[in-house]
Amino acid sequence: MNLATTELKALLSTHAFEQDIPPSIADGLAALLAQDRQIVVVTGKWDGRMSGFLADLCHGISKRSTLLRIKSPLDPEAFYASLAAQLHLPAKGALPVAAQVGERLLLPAPKGRFVLLCEAADAYEDATLEAIRQISNYPVGIVLAGTPRLLRRLAARRLASLRQRVPHRLALRRRGFFANPFWPTVTLLVLGGGGLIYYWLRGEPVTVPPAESPPAPIVHRAPPPAPAVEQGEDDALALRLERELTPR
Repeated sequence: MNLATTELKALLSTHAFEQDIPPSIADGLAALLAQDRQIVVVTGKWDGRMSGFLADLCHGISKRSTLLRIKSPLDPEAFYASLAAQLHLPAKGALPVAAQVGERLLLPAPKGRFVLLCEAADAYEDATLEAIRQISNYPVGIVLAGTPRLLRRLAARRLASLRQRVPHRLALRRRGFFANPFWPTVTLLVLGGGGLIYYWLRGEPVTVPPAESPPAPIVHRAPPPAPAVEQGEDDALALRLERELTPR
């Protein structure tokens, strides 16, 4: 094993990339898998960065080795059937499919050595992960790619035998402010608390009703005076009544 491969093994043991992954890293990982039987776990968000890294990795593996690729979660039977199809094994043989695959992996590969790439491995059944552990008994390099949930699953006691065979991990983390969920959470709490303090200090707005105008004063008007009668007319009327009432 050359010096470059030795340095890459030490790097992959603990390194986590937070920037764009250069193609040289994928090519170096492909070189490591071509020279030694290894199990490498690659974790990260399933986005363009992960897809780009896996594309570079497949290109690097294909230049040196024979690539076997599982692109989606499968149960153990379908898993072995897919490997048998990629190895050009007969559909029906004297041995079970798993045994046929094992015998073929012991033979020389068409190019270099066999390298098995399992994508979305975090969604695999436990039985399928156990099948991958059995595949690791053969001279095959294995890459398990998935979200960070894959690491949590490998930490389970039931998968301890597979976890003990994983010497290298490569983490493709998100960049920038959202790389650590702690800071977005703190920011939301600060903004929310600041808004509550602002409304508490400002208080509820007080609505002052408009002042009512005083009632209009009630004016009592005196009835209009009777028309005045001239003094001369009253005297003439009294004299006429007196003459009519006086007996003759």
